[in-house]
Amino acid sequence: MGLINARIASIAHPAHIRQLQVPVVGCNHVLSGNAHIIDENGLSYPVCAGDIFIRFPGRELHVDPTSPYIESHFAVDERTGTTLIELGVIPNSPKTIGNVGLDDTILQAYANIWHWIAQTDQLAPIQVLSHISRLMQLIEHSSQTQQAMHTTTQRLQLARQMVSDIDGFTFEAIATRLQLSYRQFRRWFTQETGITPGQFRIRARIERACSLLSDYSVSDTAEKLGYPNPYSFSKQFRQVMGMPPSTFRSHTQQNYRD
Repeated sequence: MGLINARIASIAHPAHIRQLQVPVVGCNHVLSGNAHIIDENGLSYPVCAGDIFIRFPGRELHVDPTSPYIESHFAVDERTGTTLIELGVIPNSPKTIGNVGLDDTILQAYANIWHWIAQTDQLAPIQVLSHISRLMQLIEHSSQTQQAMHTTTQRLQLARQMVSDIDGFTFEAIATRLQLSYRQFRRWFTQETGITPGQFRIRARIERACSLLSDYSVSDTAEKLGYPNPYSFSKQFRQVMGMPPSTFRSHTQQNYRD
């Protein structure tokens, strides 16, 4: 039974999102940043700080370059990984197996594995199994505790933050993150906020536009917010604010001069 390594890794790609292929099976704890797991069928699963997920050969990790991505992990060879799956020690799932936050117990369990590797010349299979089984038990317990503490208010706060991020995850990805189907997510979010996720994101987009218009032209603001042209931006801005962005910009500049 082969334990390859266990360590903290920082992956930062400022220019673009990289696709990383992994020849081993690993258990990863995201300490900061965001990423997506892509499985063999091309399906995407978002992961963020606090998530625990299993890495498998042939599955890719797309790291978001907008924030530093740091993870703590252990990795075993593929044969050992298959054995651990067959024994039910680790799940064979591309999705996250839980969010444990930055639980000190989990962090210490990873640290124990690192120290054990550093101090051991030959790794006995029973020891590998024992350490990994203990870690997975702690993860399961911590994840269940986190879920119990994940109140409706906290869940809604997370949903509002993710929906407000106009450059962030799709609504389908947000629903997956909240362990809901897209239909369930849309109905729940609308009931809690009084507007649909799409309407909420439009408002967030226009709020950002109001800030940008103090420094940029209408055309530049439309481009920065991803609108296909100034006309479609102006139309949506007027629907939300009751005036065209050019008028809003003039009022803002007048207030600065006054």
